[in-house]
Amino acid sequence: MKLFLNEQGTPCVTLSCHEISRVPLFCDEAVFDAQFFSGGISVTLFSAIPVVEDRDSLPVLTIPQISDRHARRDWAAAVAFVFCESQGLDTVGLRLSEEHVQTITKDDAFCAVERAFRSLCDILHLTPDSIRFRHESLSALRFPYRSLRAGQKALMQESYAAIRDKQNLFALAPTGIGKTLSVLYPSLKALAKGHIAKAFYLTPRGSLQPQVAQSLSFLQGDDPYLHTITLSAKARICQNGSRCEHSVCANKHPDRDREAQALRRLFSTYGHITPAAIQATAREFELCPFELSLAASLYCEVVVCDFNYIFDPHASLKRYQCREENYAILCDEAHNLVVRVRESFSAALTPKMLEVFSTPLFSKCPEVVGAARRLSAALFDNRPNKAEGYDPISFEPPTHLLGAASELAEALCPITSKKSGREYSAELITTAKELYFELCAFLEANDDFDRRWALCTFEDGGAKLLLVDPSEKVRTITRDFGMCIFFSATLSPKNYYLGMLGGEEDNFLELPSPFDREHLKILTCPISTLYHDRERTAPFAARIIANAVEPRVGNYMVFFPSFEYMNRVVEAYRTLRPRDLILCQSPQMNEKAREEYIAAFSQKRAVRLLGFAVMGGLFSEGVDLVGDKLLGEVIFGVGMPPPTPEAEAVRRRFDEREEDGAALGYTYPGFGRVLQSAGRVIRTVNDRGFLILCDERYLSEGFTSLFPASWQEPELVDDPEQIEDLIRAFWEEGDEPLP
Repeated sequence: MKLFLNEQGTPCVTLSCHEISRVPLFCDEAVFDAQFFSGGISVTLFSAIPVVEDRDSLPVLTIPQISDRHARRDWAAAVAFVFCESQGLDTVGLRLSEEHVQTITKDDAFCAVERAFRSLCDILHLTPDSIRFRHESLSALRFPYRSLRAGQKALMQESYAAIRDKQNLFALAPTGIGKTLSVLYPSLKALAKGHIAKAFYLTPRGSLQPQVAQSLSFLQGDDPYLHTITLSAKARICQNGSRCEHSVCANKHPDRDREAQALRRLFSTYGHITPAAIQATAREFELCPFELSLAASLYCEVVVCDFNYIFDPHASLKRYQCREENYAILCDEAHNLVVRVRESFSAALTPKMLEVFSTPLFSKCPEVVGAARRLSAALFDNRPNKAEGYDPISFEPPTHLLGAASELAEALCPITSKKSGREYSAELITTAKELYFELCAFLEANDDFDRRWALCTFEDGGAKLLLVDPSEKVRTITRDFGMCIFFSATLSPKNYYLGMLGGEEDNFLELPSPFDREHLKILTCPISTLYHDRERTAPFAARIIANAVEPRVGNYMVFFPSFEYMNRVVEAYRTLRPRDLILCQSPQMNEKAREEYIAAFSQKRAVRLLGFAVMGGLFSEGVDLVGDKLLGEVIFGVGMPPPTPEAEAVRRRFDEREEDGAALGYTYPGFGRVLQSAGRVIRTVNDRGFLILCDERYLSEGFTSLFPASWQEPELVDDPEQIEDLIRAFWEEGDEPLP
């Protein structure tokens, strides 16, 4: 839905038939549109007309089935009105079922459309004055700070131009530029100009989303004029968790009137609609919070959500894939997107997923159990024969598994149908659906199998179809939505991200760091962190850390390539400095434990605090420790992923395409983890700190060429005892005296 003033200053609304009737569907293409006036607002209604048949010289439109018959009635009337108006007809037929065709006149259809539009205006508090206020406020919007940080103006200008021209933009925007405001501001200006109808601000984690909501409120001031929302995952927002299905969730079938009341409450009460607001409102009106959030998002100009809502084919917001509207995707921390898209489209079959068929849950489904046993046998036969020497990676599709997988999916269909609730338990239906979707994902991945894919086989016979090259998927998705701005402080090396995310070099913007490079002291210390050397080098690593923290009491972080190596070094370190306070990341750390870990860095104490963590984990990004909350970091290893079948498949597939498979599969993803971890040290222009890179490979050109331009030349240290002197000298050069 798009709100604007035309050249004559008339308030205008452009919306689709599914928006006016509050139907959670999307249209592939707007073929027809119609205009009308209602309450002082000029309305343009568009629709992709369903199948048209001719019956006794009367055009008949086939209206797809949806669960809400009242919504379907309004939707059918809207489609009929658009078709009649655009084709100059007075009457049209509506096929509501195979047997029933209903005739409706254009006048009757218009009455239903106007009634639906007035209801929508009531829900959204939409009036000519509110549209004018919104337009005037957006047009008068100014950046909230008089002075701009280095690179900030360029990022805003390039972002606006990309949105206006519907071109993707890749922005390497170092920490301190103010990325969030710098992409939100031009997006709102593009809304004012009508270049886009909606902006999606994507984050890889929910912890980043409150900051985006605060920025939206800050830009609008005390009198918000936009509808904005943060979407939360189904597993988080609904009391039924990930099993929020019609068969389980009592409120999954919403009452249309209660939903309208809930939406009215949300849009009248909240400047920005948060997950907490959704949950409270859903409880009050006895609605499913997840479904309510999706319904509300349809009428919001800015939607803050996870990557999955756009780039995961199984969770994406398909209701927005409408080519009539132009949207802007603002993809924060875009360096995470390569792995996320790769995993979202990849699919696997494993013996473990079939274990449930041996439980009593499926005891009354002999056909399903029989099909599951045949697929289990196929996976058993798929186990590699080590005696013959096997290759876990193939570039051919798994034709030997497809028949059994298809048979099981077909056997599950009756349980997953909408009528199954009368015969099966809710638990059985939900479990069957989960398995059915996994099977379908595998079969769909197989249908898509080409030079972008690889097949990985595991010791238990499991098979994974891995999307090695996600670039085409990303290009297609961003084209369908409109455009995308990919931005991150660690979108480097640029050729890696341009290649994996389907970009062009002309669309890459590299901005300078606003920080003084002399504020970050960088040392390199040659030490082997290879797996077979870790037990031997753990005491040496502990000495490096001890010498680094000795000159100054404060907080430090140490990153490792694995939990095992971290624990070895921690044990050795405790013997050297038993009085220091040590925090260790655990493999199964929950959100509360993570928050407590980070909060410890804000507490004043007279002893040294060391936070030990694993690269690429919970604390490598999204941690903002400014000032003296973090004085320095030590990083062990180069971040390379272990040689799993997936990583090897990436290497070999790109080698086959005569590209640098080792770099694309190991070096670049690994160094991205290093950059993320290193980015915790300097967060503001006044911060000072040190970074020690510990690995022999940091001396090679293959890695030194990847160092950011904002880093000063690292100083090589062979003896750990030198580290203490160099770090002490660095602190003495600063403004703050030693304690």
